[in-house]
Amino acid sequence: MKQSIPASIEQLEKRLKIDLPGKIAQYKMAPSDRVQRDLKMHGKPTKESAVLILLFPKDKELHLLLIQRASYNGPHSGQIAFPGGKFEKLDSNLVSTAIRETFEELQIDAKTYKIIGALSPLIIPVSQTMVYPFVAFSEKIPSFKVDGFEVTDVYILPMSFFLTESNIKIYTNNELSYPFFDFAGKRIWGATAMMIAELKFLFQNK
Repeated sequence: MKQSIPASIEQLEKRLKIDLPGKIAQYKMAPSDRVQRDLKMHGKPTKESAVLILLFPKDKELHLLLIQRASYNGPHSGQIAFPGGKFEKLDSNLVSTAIRETFEELQIDAKTYKIIGALSPLIIPVSQTMVYPFVAFSEKIPSFKVDGFEVTDVYILPMSFFLTESNIKIYTNNELSYPFFDFAGKRIWGATAMMIAELKFLFQNK
């Protein structure tokens, strides 16, 4: 029997408080050279950042929100990602970073959702950043206003999309393979896909 959304969120919140699968799940959506990249990053200093994985009901199904970053001269230009950004001195902690950045990018008020836990932190080698993913739940579809400077679009996708294995494709280049979620011809890959892979693991392994 399919679980209700409140029951699914309650179970997810409990799972987030116990041992997380981490790389076991993340690597399912990692580039084929990810292990080597992680080894090269071992012991190197990293910057800290945080993102918000916001879940909410829509059409009686659990959905999550993703953004498309604006084009700029940087490693994450134009990518589909979770709202978030780097830790600033004014932030009291990394949860505050995720909340602040989400508000700056989408004007989503923190009073409209509840932080229910965190996934495993993940290194992004290309920008030498350690990203901390925080999971939140809103009882309603969030009201948002896109900041056109940092964000060009917003995508609201059902969690079932990511649980459907046929939506995973592989891109190959120079003998390396890059798994991605194929959304209407757009690629959701890299660190974002790896975070989703861990979230997916928690939903599939109850």
